Amino acid sequence: MKREIQELMENGWAGPESVRELLSCLRKAQAKRRRHVVLHWDSCGGWIAADGPRSLRIDPLDGGVSGDDEAPHELRYCWGGGRSRRLARGSVEELKAHAERVLSRGGPYGGHSVEPPKRGRRAPYLHFDALRSWEGAEVACYGAGWQMWLRPVSTSRRCLVQVSPTGVFRVIGFGSQTNMALIADHQSIDLGTDDEDMPSGYMPFQVRVGGVPTRLLHATGSQVVGWATTDLGDVFLVLLDEDDAALVLLSESDASDASDEGSEGCELRVLLRGPLGGINDLELAPGTPPAVPLANPHGPIHPTPDICARSIEGMVSAAKIVRDEGVRLVRVAVHSQGMRFARVILRSIFALHEDGRRSCSAGSLAELLGEFVSAGLIEKLPSDRTYRSAMQWVADEIGIVKRLNKTQWAIHYEEIAKPSAELCAEIRDSQRRAMVADAAKVPRAEAGGRLLLH
Repeated sequence: MKREIQELMENGWAGPESVRELLSCLRKAQAKRRRHVVLHWDSCGGWIAADGPRSLRIDPLDGGVSGDDEAPHELRYCWGGGRSRRLARGSVEELKAHAERVLSRGGPYGGHSVEPPKRGRRAPYLHFDALRSWEGAEVACYGAGWQMWLRPVSTSRRCLVQVSPTGVFRVIGFGSQTNMALIADHQSIDLGTDDEDMPSGYMPFQVRVGGVPTRLLHATGSQVVGWATTDLGDVFLVLLDEDDAALVLLSESDASDASDEGSEGCELRVLLRGPLGGINDLELAPGTPPAVPLANPHGPIHPTPDICARSIEGMVSAAKIVRDEGVRLVRVAVHSQGMRFARVILRSIFALHEDGRRSCSAGSLAELLGEFVSAGLIEKLPSDRTYRSAMQWVADEIGIVKRLNKTQWAIHYEEIAKPSAELCAEIRDSQRRAMVADAAKVPRAEAGGRLLLH
């Protein structure tokens, strides 16, 4: 097999002990994404089909009439025990075809839906279930099909992976089982409740060919974390050890090139080995001219408190007192549902000001936030409830955002560089109150573990 594989194994590969075993591992991951599926549907008031121990159901939507196949129906995937998730809506024939497509591509990804808590209440802590087929692995479902995976790296260490309902994933960090479970619970509040997929600002794992990104989809094998099909072949992310991984390319080759035992007419090549942060977003064809324009330097980011704070700190057009308050607010906007979008709003306001916005902007909430989308600062808006509560929190905390009446809001960009005496007094008072509150808090130990959020 390829020299790169041999060199990598000689340098301490903590994975398969042979090329043949590695190839078998990758082929199993491929097989899950290339199934030949023909479902047999039985009528039972709606339609039901089996997928091994699980099942799929097609039922009329509320108010629909059973037997009218052209009327709107919903397709649900059922895990048993009352756990299910809606996959699509449409006519019966459309949903039957959709079900076979989803299964033939290895889906459905993610897990079952979990009802959100009532307004004003915190979501319950994540419940992790151990996998019988994989010793040490645990998975928790939340939101509309999101998952947190604790993948064993050693007997005492776990890799925390967040998976969206579409299969896109990111590696959050490494640590003990207890610490990673605590971090997973916190991260589930920040992303997944109102999101259908993982925003690019969260840096889901992907590769590029000629500048065009292709996101890897999560794999449930013990060593293969994810894989994607590209023009160059199938790319696999193989976890070797704690924050040590390799991108492996598996492509078809001519029989004359497949002389090594176990190659089975394919070419296996290690593209890169190293920390996950250095492998993510790797360009596989560096000599190819970019097929997509360069990103907006103030475009969407991974909106953790630290990243948003560093972004605002670098926006020198803002007055220091306003900029410092913006940094403080994005760092404290962490403990409630929807605060991720509050950080996005604050950072977007400062970014538009840095790009030259100097006059007050007034209008409906959708119009003001639409400016962020048009400027490329936000990919898309979350749910109405989330962005309204986030904007209200920002307005309550800093005077550059004001609610004029029931439907109209204003963002005073002119006060970011030249704050009024009233705004300065409000900021100083807010900072004093925050210092008093911080002094009253009882220090607590932070959860251990190594995070890869940047």
